[in-house]
Amino acid sequence: MWSKSNKFIINTLSSSKRISLLPSRYYSSNTNITNNNSNNKPLNLSEAILNSRLFHQQPSQLVEQKHHQQQPQFEQKHQPPKQQLHTFSDLNKMEVGDRMKSYEANQQILIQKEQPFIIRLDGHGFSKFTAVFKKPWDIRIHNAMIETATELLKTFHPKLVYTFSDEITLCFPFIEDPEKPETQAYAGKVQKLISLTAGFASTVFYKSIMNQKYDPEEKKLIERLQTAIPHFDSRIFTLPSNDEIIQNLFWRSSVDCRRNSVANLGHAHFKPKQMLGVSNREVKELLLTKGIDYDKEPDWYKFGVYLKKQSYTLNTVSRYNNEQVSCIRTRISNFSFDISKLENPMEFLREKSLPEDFNLSLRGD
Repeated sequence: MWSKSNKFIINTLSSSKRISLLPSRYYSSNTNITNNNSNNKPLNLSEAILNSRLFHQQPSQLVEQKHHQQQPQFEQKHQPPKQQLHTFSDLNKMEVGDRMKSYEANQQILIQKEQPFIIRLDGHGFSKFTAVFKKPWDIRIHNAMIETATELLKTFHPKLVYTFSDEITLCFPFIEDPEKPETQAYAGKVQKLISLTAGFASTVFYKSIMNQKYDPEEKKLIERLQTAIPHFDSRIFTLPSNDEIIQNLFWRSSVDCRRNSVANLGHAHFKPKQMLGVSNREVKELLLTKGIDYDKEPDWYKFGVYLKKQSYTLNTVSRYNNEQVSCIRTRISNFSFDISKLENPMEFLREKSLPEDFNLSLRGD
């Protein structure tokens, strides 16, 4: 625990340093556009243009330039005519607009309604961003990733979200229900889904990581937060069946997450040379020599986290008659487990909202 005499918990968002979060490279020195600005103050775009050389030429200079351009007429006779630019008049505004829209439409890619698909987000350059955080894992990074995954589930409505490390997977299985046909997210527009998920996740994560608690003695970390702009890239791909979504989750959780979590724990306690060419089993054995048991690490670190909507009963008081009433609401529930042991993974995937009494049924428990 930190004593109040020399340490205290700070909230980065409330710190006065939040005023100067953007690095200095985002502020122009205006050295090229303030030659005529005696006070050397930053100029906006219109002021910069008015202070440029063109607007400070004397009329005689402009006439001299025009006369100079008209002299070599005998040379211009043998040159091909310059391409005429179309004028933008009221008559062709609609034509130009339709033409521009057609260019965009030609690049439009749609996902068919009966096609299962996955959107996977990955922290861009997160190895450098997280280098100053605690190893092998920092609970603040974990909390920010869970909050980001939760908001993605609320906003884009996949059936299931899975996250580990700096990755988030949104699962959209195809569920055929003639009585209650589902609306496809953003009409299946690939560019829309990719751009929105990447931008949305970047914003949520940034707000969340800045709102975590930090020790003022973590100077390098705080300095990194003041200059870094963490963000995500996003990709989308279709699958031939819902079963392939399950296989993707098996691979991500039981293979990728397990392998990376063992390796990261080893790198946190051993030098790179000691880890070179060492298998996961051997890493676990090396860790035991230091009294570190990988199997006792948190489940979310070993298997990742699955997020699903789940129903629950809310007991409240009616605002109309002040009587006790019960209603069904939905919230986001988190689960960490070995998906290879799940009794019915397809049911877990397809369920739009888990029932209130849902319990994980794992083989071997």
